[in-house]
Amino acid sequence: MYYLVLFLTLIIVCSCSSNIPKSRVSVIKDSAIQSYIKYLNSFSYIDSTREIRLLVDLNNSDTTELKRSIQVYSLESNEYHYEDRIDTCISETKIKDIDCDEAYRFEYSNYNIFVESKRYPNGSCPYFTHFTIYKKDSVIKLVSLIYQKSTKTEKCKIVKEQTENLDYSHWIAFQAIMKKNDFWGLKRFNGQYGDGLLKIWGIKHELWRDLNFTHYNYIFREDVNHIAISDALVYLSKVSKFPIYCY
Repeated sequence: MYYLVLFLTLIIVCSCSSNIPKSRVSVIKDSAIQSYIKYLNSFSYIDSTREIRLLVDLNNSDTTELKRSIQVYSLESNEYHYEDRIDTCISETKIKDIDCDEAYRFEYSNYNIFVESKRYPNGSCPYFTHFTIYKKDSVIKLVSLIYQKSTKTEKCKIVKEQTENLDYSHWIAFQAIMKKNDFWGLKRFNGQYGDGLLKIWGIKHELWRDLNFTHYNYIFREDVNHIAISDALVYLSKVSKFPIYCY
């Protein structure tokens, strides 16, 4: 994140300061590019088309495109914004606002499934499956939700939802799966493409020597049937007895 902030700061300086000598601007650009490359190297994947486009805009001093890119990267630097992309019929509390010690939210969807046109006129599965499991002191809750995404012809609607209390044994079993798959150590995306899309948010509040710490992670994975962390999704489906539509 340090390199991203530095990169964006240098872009603003280059694009907005007309009084800086051209030789100095060139030095600043070189420094910005080197810093940004270091930032990109911290990821396991790169959206190369977008990254190259941004660097070209920087080199050409295309201020209009640079400003647009800055807005995109500033948005992505806010990790919580990924949870804002939900349909209007859903009233889920954002994970960062849940009163809990620890919480996880799973969202599964599959736009890559092509089925009979009579069943799905839009040619893809319109259903989303959500599971939110959280712990507060000794209370463990699981919120399950299936909804149909809004389309050009239909409004967003909830198909099924329920909230239930779980035994501590369920929490232990769930945590074992998450620990086995190193959720807190996973990068946002692994670069693997395929069938289905699984998004997982996690938040954990800890107290250490009277100091409060909050840990947050968000990942997304495709090719869901071939990734180990999907075991957690399947486990929550089994506990809640909620099907995973289009899985």
